[in-house]
Amino acid sequence: MQALSGMRVLEISQYEAGPTCCQLLAWLGAEVIKIEQPGGEPGRHVLGDGSYNEQYFYNYNSNKKNIVIDYKNAQGIEVINKLISKSDILVENLGPGVMDSYGLGYDNALKHNESIIYASIKGFGLSGPLANFKSFDPLAQSAAALFSLTGEIDGRPMRTGGTFADTSAGMITALAVTAAYVQKVKNKIGQHVEISMQEAALQFIKTVGVLDGQWGTGVTGRRGYGAGAPNDMFQCDPGGPNDYIYMLIGTSRMWDLLCTTMDRLDLLNDQRFLTSDLRKKHTAELHLEIEKWTMQRSKFDAMNTLGNAGIPCCAIYDTLDVFNDEHLHQRNFIQKLERNGKEYPILGQPFKMSQSSVEIELASSLGEQTKEVLRDILNFEEISIGDYILSGGESASFVLIDTILRLLPKVLGNEMSKNDESFENGLLEYPQYTKPQIWEKKSVPDVLLSGDHAKIKGWRLSQSEAITRRQRPDLWKKYTDNKKKKT
Repeated sequence: MQALSGMRVLEISQYEAGPTCCQLLAWLGAEVIKIEQPGGEPGRHVLGDGSYNEQYFYNYNSNKKNIVIDYKNAQGIEVINKLISKSDILVENLGPGVMDSYGLGYDNALKHNESIIYASIKGFGLSGPLANFKSFDPLAQSAAALFSLTGEIDGRPMRTGGTFADTSAGMITALAVTAAYVQKVKNKIGQHVEISMQEAALQFIKTVGVLDGQWGTGVTGRRGYGAGAPNDMFQCDPGGPNDYIYMLIGTSRMWDLLCTTMDRLDLLNDQRFLTSDLRKKHTAELHLEIEKWTMQRSKFDAMNTLGNAGIPCCAIYDTLDVFNDEHLHQRNFIQKLERNGKEYPILGQPFKMSQSSVEIELASSLGEQTKEVLRDILNFEEISIGDYILSGGESASFVLIDTILRLLPKVLGNEMSKNDESFENGLLEYPQYTKPQIWEKKSVPDVLLSGDHAKIKGWRLSQSEAITRRQRPDLWKKYTDNKKKKT
């Protein structure tokens, strides 16, 4: 049994924070139903020209059911409210006030489900002077001081490479709603869970603030490339933009081990490097000495040599290195999933559970499970007008509308006409004749003019049977089978 089996989550979110949260819940076994507007959420169109970026979308939306509901109209809101009444959690990360403007805010959700867990992910939370500010990941990172800590020590602030605010907010939301769900199971109560992307990103600066001794009393400076040799970044062969290795030599024992592994015992007796303070003072000279060794090796060769010797270090992976990494492949973290003959590399689950594994599935296509969800969860009736290929749903809708309208009182001229027509008795309807009595050399059969109601009834039945046998053999078989059962 999967850990969160039985949990049903509605997702009305876009881009990364909300989708990250809901993907984690799906990976833990929850049933996640992603609701998108017609045309799809903006995360489907993140390329500069607005085209579909399936690789981006797949990495944030695996293992979810996907339905399309236009929640900008009353009918769509009604359907979503019905889904809320049958769900445990709703996760949203739309802009400030947007869910309320649609009539889908927390207060509305409570009317339909008193125990709903309603999670709102916002750039700056739901209260405070910045609550109404729109936000995206870089803006939340800016507000969390991450840019001010990144870059060269004497240079300008630098944008970080990852989407730390979005991703951390999504992960923290997943943790919070799971805790709320446990509380709901125990106490039968729901609650409003609020996540600020700024506050989520601020979790990354606690160590920096404490170690630099500036915690709340001054400005912590930029981190640069390292703390100075040997705690630093060193270039490797062949000298490309990412051909570096990072070492973290935190103790005298590690320093001794590094010198021994590099076969540079002379550095141990060098007066410039005898102590940690001296090594920091002469960091530029030490950096050159260490790079004499690293520049003779690739970053992964250097990493394997030092790492196997017990020295804390790591090559500077680029994104291609990640997807080609043998370690990650052996751990099944990099997965290649196929659809329509095309392979999609997907980053896997950042956890492993011995008793609750969930196989990763590619994100559903837009609206793929709409029919399934509406039929199985909301008990919507499925109606077919037959086997057609149409250019749109309008024609089918008009057919369905007409079949319903004619059943309403006074729509038909004769109410009795509804009782004796095609399909009412399992047969197609018999021929109909109107005035004049003779038309295009075809005349009304004498039996219909006889006034003998029994004969007229028999004629109509025989005609219905003949037409059904000829035009609808499937109906004819059902009709004859039912007759056999009755006899």
